[in-house]
Amino acid sequence: MTPSDRVTRPDLPRRTRTRAPWALALVSLALVALAAVPIYVGERVASLQDQITETLQPALESAARLSLYQSRQMARLQSFLLTGDRTLRLRYNAAIAEEDSLYNDLGDLVRVMDLDVRERLARLSSESTRWRFGHLSVFDEAVVPEAGDALSAQIQREYEELQSATRELERVIKVEVDQGRRDTQWWRTMQTWIMIGLAILALGSLLVIARVSWRVRRLVTEAEKREDALRRTVEQRDEVVSIVSHDLRNPLGVVVGAADTLIELSLDREEREKQAKIIARSASRMSRLIEDLLDVARIEAGAFVVRPSAEEPISVLEEVRDMFEVQADEAQVSLTVGPVSNVLVRMDHDRVVQALANLVDNALRFTPEGGMITLSGETLDEGTVSLSVSDTGVGLAQHALDNLFSRFWQAEGDKKGRAGLGLAIVKGVIEAHGGEVRVESDPGIGSTFHLVLHRA
Repeated sequence: MTPSDRVTRPDLPRRTRTRAPWALALVSLALVALAAVPIYVGERVASLQDQITETLQPALESAARLSLYQSRQMARLQSFLLTGDRTLRLRYNAAIAEEDSLYNDLGDLVRVMDLDVRERLARLSSESTRWRFGHLSVFDEAVVPEAGDALSAQIQREYEELQSATRELERVIKVEVDQGRRDTQWWRTMQTWIMIGLAILALGSLLVIARVSWRVRRLVTEAEKREDALRRTVEQRDEVVSIVSHDLRNPLGVVVGAADTLIELSLDREEREKQAKIIARSASRMSRLIEDLLDVARIEAGAFVVRPSAEEPISVLEEVRDMFEVQADEAQVSLTVGPVSNVLVRMDHDRVVQALANLVDNALRFTPEGGMITLSGETLDEGTVSLSVSDTGVGLAQHALDNLFSRFWQAEGDKKGRAGLGLAIVKGVIEAHGGEVRVESDPGIGSTFHLVLHRA
């Protein structure tokens, strides 16, 4: 045996024995950390997310709904003062029960929130109760015009104070929601740094490196999926709010216009009844739209609700024309109903009116003075009918047609303040009927939108 043999052979086992415990400890520590830390942080993040989606977010949505309920009650009071229709009291009383139920639900949700939120809700509930029940006597009194103006002004002041308190409640609840999101983001950031540390710790072994890399990729992917789901929920809420503000504008404008006509002009009985019917029809459509949008917001898939029945196209087209007749005259644009086939179409009357109203509203914005907008209906074949809106406006280029039905997209030259949801809603309404939307457009000549629906 040579000297070199005596030196080398004992050294190999010693180096192995020296490094093996450290390598084993490194691997064990990495495995323990990989098993324990992500679980704890994941549970913490999931707990915060559950608090946001199950408590904070529903509370914020309920606070927003309170404002809508109050607006509708105020509209009923004003309608009664204008029309004297005592049937409005029945709807007023029914809405009181709905609002009380909403206060009870909101009270359950805010129990886990700050004391300031609970106190604000209690004060708002008390003020709202006094406001609602304090005006029940209005429906039983004969109000002369001079007294009616004073009473209406008083009710308006009290209503604005109630709305201010409701908005303040919504603000403090939103503060709670934002704090929950910040806490969630903080834990996610912590999770990211922990995983980086574990990856560095696992560098002592090729096997540990591969294992940690695979686990980090999987956990990051899961975290991104949870983040995307939460972002989609927030975007859906924002979209619902945008749709409400966008699509209540048209019928609300009709109500305001008809109400101004009733107040400012001396009309005969027939004309007053016509204006009152316009107000009632538009108010009914606003109520229906709000309820449907609230239903859609609760459906994860975003399914559109339609209630189809056999309808005559001429009645739908004429109703849309009547809605925009004043607006078209002001814009000096001719708005007419062209040839309409005498057939029955399977459609949800209010939803199709909503779709056509969005198209006419867009056409008015892009049709210059002296232009023409035509509503028409024609039979395409034995099973389908096309309801069309044609204009002599600026038309659309090909790149605009490619993005036409995207949500939040707006054409060049569109007026500011629009949410870019009108055509997306049109597409959703018609596809919910099992139909389709077709577009023909030439720049500088005009556009035609065809809503293809099934015959009844």
